Amino acid sequence: MVGRVPSGAISLAAAGPRVALTYHVGAGRGERVEVLDSRNARPLYRVGPPPEERSCGYFNGETQLDSEGDVLVTGTCGEAPFLVEFGWWGGPETPVGRPVASFSESTRVAASLSEGRIAYVTAGEGESESIDVLNLATGNMRTVVTFSGSARVDGIGLGQTVLAWAHDSYEYALVNVGEYLTYPDFCVGTKPAGSTELTETLLSASAQPIAVSANPGPRPAGPACEVL
Repeated sequence: MVGRVPSGAISLAAAGPRVALTYHVGAGRGERVEVLDSRNARPLYRVGPPPEERSCGYFNGETQLDSEGDVLVTGTCGEAPFLVEFGWWGGPETPVGRPVASFSESTRVAASLSEGRIAYVTAGEGESESIDVLNLATGNMRTVVTFSGSARVDGIGLGQTVLAWAHDSYEYALVNVGEYLTYPDFCVGTKPAGSTELTETLLSASAQPIAVSANPGPRPAGPACEVL
């Protein structure tokens, strides 16, 4: 035991000589991250969410901490089926967090923090996606991977100069729904096409984005399945 800390933490992360404890402080105030010295539990600094992320009534997510003391908080709030996804970051010099730009646009939260950079998924036109990397010190962002067609991101990981991701793809399929809802027999849905692929690449400032694409095949005739 190195020291006592306030009870009620909902998430813990550690990196180097620091430990980050996340507390949910209620609707209208969001989350609070307390960063402590891991050797003696001495408080070092506190990071709070940006104003636009403080209305969450229920938090279920993850806190990440890197060796430079930067903090990334991602998660969902609300109750099903009315869930809202969000993500924000802060650090020793950024006590009021800043939102990761893509989270207001993307339907899925996927982000990874390492060495002062955040890799995250951004939704594009149609069903396209990309993995972008943000430099927290400079504010510069660049696209490293693009996904088009039926290719979609399953998860990402960032470690120093290496970006790794998992992706899969889908194909159209007829779904037998019988007399369900307004469909007489079938609706057009999707199913996985093949297995998930794992890929990694070195981050290079001069490299062009890697393009990943997949074809879902011909779409069968029929109404689209409703998403409930």
